Amino acid sequence: FIPITYFKESVEINKRAWENCKEILKNIDTNFNGKVNDENAWQTSLENGRVIEVMKQVRDNMKDEFKVKVHLGIDIASSSFFNGKYEYLNPKKSLERKKQIEYIKELSKDVYYIEDPLEEEDFLGFSEINKNANGLIVGDDLTVTNLDRLMVACKKNSINAVIVKPNQIGSLLEVKKVVEFCKRNKIKTIFSHRSAETKDNILADLAFGFQADFIKTGILGKGRDEKLNRMIEIEDGFN
Repeated sequence: FIPITYFKESVEINKRAWENCKEILKNIDTNFNGKVNDENAWQTSLENGRVIEVMKQVRDNMKDEFKVKVHLGIDIASSSFFNGKYEYLNPKKSLERKKQIEYIKELSKDVYYIEDPLEEEDFLGFSEINKNANGLIVGDDLTVTNLDRLMVACKKNSINAVIVKPNQIGSLLEVKKVVEFCKRNKIKTIFSHRSAETKDNILADLAFGFQADFIKTGILGKGRDEKLNRMIEIEDGFN
């Protein structure tokens, strides 16, 4: 594989992956109508397992087309469908905590990035997943850009990466504390947008300024392009 040298290259590959995903869905999902959700991701009626297979196919296609290694990632957002058990809709199934942990462990064999695999108070369950993880086990609802919750997650070894949303904690001084704590404890930082985004592009400047490990903005679309383009501008300024 050839290394990706510039951020702009990653953006171009991600956009191509987005387009390729649409091509695949048009061929295998009879209900696919080209609609996207509020994150500008394709909406599909395929069952969860089939979606993972499509993601793998896109990953392999990008490897062939660009000769680069591509990782899969999922934001599971488990708290949004947890009601004593994890209530999946497609296919419809109800998993108890132990079964959910087993499911995530199996999923992690193919998926490098897994965000919020369990409900937001299960620090020990996160830890059980994280101890054998080959990729990133990421806290978002678990940690909510809050230093106190992050310290609990670190003490229990719940995560090895964390979502940082500057406008969630509401203070750049608090963001600084979070980032410094993560660097001291070898926790990867992922500066992230919010679901309902604006055209404000300051997230790119903050991610660069705080030397984040990753930035999470979505692939393209209103509220996403502005941040990606700003990151490319910053990169161009140093080249």
